[in-house]
Amino acid sequence: DPFYQYNVSGYYTVKLTINGGGTGNSETKLSYIHVDGLLELQKPAGNLSELNVYPNPFVNSTKISFNLNQTQKVNVSVSDISGKIVRNLFSGNLNSGEQILVWDGKSNAGDKLSSGVYIVAISGGELNETRKIVLEAK
Repeated sequence: DPFYQYNVSGYYTVKLTINGGGTGNSETKLSYIHVDGLLELQKPAGNLSELNVYPNPFVNSTKISFNLNQTQKVNVSVSDISGKIVRNLFSGNLNSGEQILVWDGKSNAGDKLSSGVYIVAISGGELNETRKIVLEAK
């Protein structure tokens, strides 16, 4: 558990796995820490963790998943490579925890978009994250 309170002095093994963002590539690092007294790791307030898009590339739909560390207002949009917003997926308050949105590859008008690279942007409060998505339209 990355948010564990160590209240006994001693040496601890810390294992960190970095998710490859849906690419199947992940990396694991081992390290050791020495605790002398009380050490508590806190979740950063207002931040986003683990923004993933899967499948990517996609044909019919893709899932956009992320975790919020606190309840907050969030905007999620999809832009074309020139920066023009083609779809507003969500705008409003979301509770803390895992969130999953689905994009069907369509514009705000409901038109199927052409194949290409698009950018998912999540913003709000201290949030500002983007990921590239590849749409393979049929």
